Amino acid sequence: MIKEISSIIRSQLRAKLILIRITEILMSRKIEIPNYTILANLIIDEIKNHKQELVMIIENRLTPETRKMLDALLEKEDNQSSKIQRYRLTLLKKFHQSTRPKKIKANIDDLKTLKELFQSLEGLLKALNLTHEGIKYYAHSVIKSEIFQVSRRADEDRYLHLIAFVTHQYFKLQDLLIDTFLIAVQNSINISTREHKELYYEKRKEKNKSIKRVVDYLDKNVVVISTIRKIVNEPNLSDAEKIKGVQALLVEYERQHSEIKENISQF
Repeated sequence: MIKEISSIIRSQLRAKLILIRITEILMSRKIEIPNYTILANLIIDEIKNHKQELVMIIENRLTPETRKMLDALLEKEDNQSSKIQRYRLTLLKKFHQSTRPKKIKANIDDLKTLKELFQSLEGLLKALNLTHEGIKYYAHSVIKSEIFQVSRRADEDRYLHLIAFVTHQYFKLQDLLIDTFLIAVQNSINISTREHKELYYEKRKEKNKSIKRVVDYLDKNVVVISTIRKIVNEPNLSDAEKIKGVQALLVEYERQHSEIKENISQF
């Protein structure tokens, strides 16, 4: 039971849920279930042992430089331009969901801060061997707590919570920035697609107008030939008048022909 409890505790389940899980394991293996006091004491002892093991690892492996970096999270930011000075830890609790460049830049600045801390903690994190649920448990405890509540914890316990907080927020912010990047790319694709469609429809309208001019031109060719034939066969006109009428018609035809050639060249 101690081995099973030790394994379950790493997921940071509540004592009540651990008790239920252990009871289910004993029943599945057809082992007699001890009374509540025995199980409760075993669970409490293993929770204490697990916590003490984590605290000892931090005490032995956490360097003075990293301790100083973690302690700095509980100090107020040195921002002369802002009238309200907030704690660095508070500033790292929430990130911007906006895709505005200014907000994205603020998130990237936070990521740089967290990355520096995380890189100094990687070796220690491997030694702690915390599960995803364990990291989330300690991190959420910091997120929900006020600064003074975090500060009042015993040193190693405080560092344990801060280490989990930095790790959780570092991965969370990476996910957020990837989502922001994907949204920005999709927005660019949507804008480009919309502009392409508008340009395509505009070009198609211009092309249709040009085609209509060509068709009209061809129709006018038929009209011109018919008009010339009519002028030539007009018995009431002299030869000079017929020539003059045909020449005027050809001048107008040449003008329209030049316009149509210009339209065709634009296809």
